[in-house]
Amino acid sequence: MKQLIESVAVSLECSDLESIKAHLGNLYIFTANGRFPPQTENDDRFATLIIQLPSNYKVQNNEPALITKYKNETIPHSFGIDTHSSAFNAYYAAYFTDPNLEIKHNPIAEGIRVCLSYNLYWKGSPNKRPNIDKDKTLNREIENVLKTWNGKDCLLIDLQYQYKRSDIEERGVYALKQTDHERVLYLRPDKCLIG
Repeated sequence: MKQLIESVAVSLECSDLESIKAHLGNLYIFTANGRFPPQTENDDRFATLIIQLPSNYKVQNNEPALITKYKNETIPHSFGIDTHSSAFNAYYAAYFTDPNLEIKHNPIAEGIRVCLSYNLYWKGSPNKRPNIDKDKTLNREIENVLKTWNGKDCLLIDLQYQYKRSDIEERGVYALKQTDHERVLYLRPDKCLIG
């Protein structure tokens, strides 16, 4: 579970892994027309983690099993139904708890889908609590540099702090302080503009 929470922390761009606490919310077993209940308000929870256990099912209209939409960004989560591997693998998705986040769980057409939901709580400093609207100024600056980069010369992004090699080897990106952590997260292959 620790490795999964580390991966979720990266996807939510959270630099303080120790401040995330996951609590099992529900076990869901869906059959035809089954879907998740609407998201409820919870002031303490900052995000939700959905883990789909190996399940053999089809979604109505061949749409992704889960779609999250915030402002102009739509993220589909297929959970393996697009590659027909959902019956053999577990999949997960995490999303912030925010009243402006639109969450669409598409109903099942046939089969059975088994999922666990975890509530993610922030136990760290309130001013470092991750949220969907955190300042993206640094990311825009890096994006502008990448747009003008010729792709041939070495590209160096300075970090604000110095780190011990042993800390980086032991904790990876979690050894980085907030600003540096955000820079490194933005350069992940799934976020980077470089092909």
